[in-house]
Amino acid sequence: MTGTMTKNAWSTRNIVIVSVVLSVIGGAATGFATAYYVRGPLPAASDRTFYLFTTTLDFNDTKASELFHTTIFHDYFAPDRITVNKGDRVTIRYYNTEDAPENHTFTMSYSSNIFNTLLQFQEVREFNFTADVAGVYAYRCTLHQPTMTGYLVVLG
Repeated sequence: MTGTMTKNAWSTRNIVIVSVVLSVIGGAATGFATAYYVRGPLPAASDRTFYLFTTTLDFNDTKASELFHTTIFHDYFAPDRITVNKGDRVTIRYYNTEDAPENHTFTMSYSSNIFNTLLQFQEVREFNFTADVAGVYAYRCTLHQPTMTGYLVVLG
């Protein structure tokens, strides 16, 4: 008689454990399925090309420098934000579009890639990489800080 009670108690315990495990698995599957259908699948990786230009603000920085007693840089990037999806193959084609001889740099540290290139007056350079790490990464011209800074946004 004792052996039968132990067997029934053991069976009840096993049923409870199996029920809890199946509930957890079912709940997780329901959560993932709901998230998938609400958000949709991640976009497929694609080739993305961006055109980056040097741009100058139209104001007299000599008078502004005298007024504020500091050097004011008036260059900036257009666009100053590039947004891609994780997995995209990215090409940035950077144009130094100055109308007078002025150099610029393209400096960015992204994942295992470090870009630090000087562009001469009217020069064009191309940078290629795969967006494999989500996050926000600054790109800048080291010669024209703080205004010449942009951001690469990699969505996860």
